[in-house]
Amino acid sequence: MKVIAVIGAGQMGAGIAQLAAVAGADVWILDQDAKALQNAKMSIYDSVQRFVSKGQLDKVNPSSSY
Repeated sequence: MKVIAVIGAGQMGAGIAQLAAVAGADVWILDQDAKALQNAKMSIYDSVQRFVSKGQLDKVNPSSSY
Protein backbone atom coordinates (compact mmCIF):
# COMPACT_ATOMS: atom_id res chain seq x y z
CA MET A 1 0.00 0.00 0.00
CA LYS A 2 1.28 3.44 -0.88
CA VAL A 3 -1.50 5.71 0.39
CA ILE A 4 -3.65 5.11 3.45
CA ALA A 5 -6.56 7.19 4.74
CA VAL A 6 -7.38 7.02 8.44
CA ILE A 7 -10.88 8.15 9.40
CA GLY A 8 -10.80 9.74 12.84
CA ALA A 9 -7.92 11.62 14.44
CA GLY A 10 -8.39 10.34 17.96
CA GLN A 11 -5.85 8.35 19.91
CA MET A 12 -6.37 5.16 17.92
CA GLY A 13 -6.47 6.92 14.55
CA ALA A 14 -3.25 8.79 15.29
CA GLY A 15 -1.55 5.54 16.31
CA ILE A 16 -2.65 3.76 13.15
CA ALA A 17 -1.52 6.71 11.04
CA GLN A 18 1.88 6.75 12.74
CA LEU A 19 2.46 3.03 12.19
CA ALA A 20 1.49 3.31 8.53
CA ALA A 21 3.74 6.34 7.99
CA VAL A 22 6.72 4.70 9.69
CA ALA A 23 6.15 1.69 7.42
CA GLY A 24 6.53 4.00 4.42
CA ALA A 25 2.96 4.81 3.42
CA ASP A 26 1.64 8.25 2.60
CA VAL A 27 -1.07 8.85 5.18
CA TRP A 28 -4.13 11.07 5.14
CA ILE A 29 -5.96 11.59 8.44
CA LEU A 30 -9.56 12.73 8.12
CA ASP A 31 -11.65 14.20 10.91
CA GLN A 32 -14.35 16.87 11.13
CA ASP A 33 -12.70 18.38 14.20
CA ALA A 34 -9.74 20.60 13.29
CA LYS A 35 -8.50 20.50 16.90
CA ALA A 36 -8.41 16.68 16.80
CA LEU A 37 -6.38 16.82 13.58
CA GLN A 38 -3.90 19.25 15.12
CA ASN A 39 -3.61 17.11 18.26
CA ALA A 40 -3.00 13.99 16.17
CA LYS A 41 -0.33 15.77 14.14
CA MET A 42 1.50 16.91 17.27
CA SER A 43 1.15 13.51 18.95
CA ILE A 44 2.59 11.71 15.94
CA TYR A 45 5.41 14.23 15.57
CA ASP A 46 6.36 13.99 19.26
CA SER A 47 6.26 10.20 19.23
CA VAL A 48 8.37 9.90 16.08
CA GLN A 49 10.90 12.38 17.47
CA ARG A 50 11.28 10.18 20.57
CA PHE A 51 12.07 7.20 18.33
CA VAL A 52 14.57 9.31 16.37
CA SER A 53 16.30 10.54 19.54
CA LYS A 54 16.66 6.92 20.73
CA GLY A 55 18.16 5.92 17.38
CA GLN A 56 15.24 3.64 16.59
CA LEU A 57 14.28 5.61 13.46
CA ASP A 58 16.20 7.68 10.98
CA LYS A 59 15.49 11.40 11.02
CA VAL A 60 12.25 12.14 9.23
CA ASN A 61 11.00 15.23 7.45
CA PRO A 62 7.26 15.40 7.97
CA SER A 63 5.07 17.06 5.41
CA SER A 64 1.48 18.07 5.71
CA SER A 65 -1.27 19.12 3.39
CA TYR A 66 -4.52 20.67 4.46
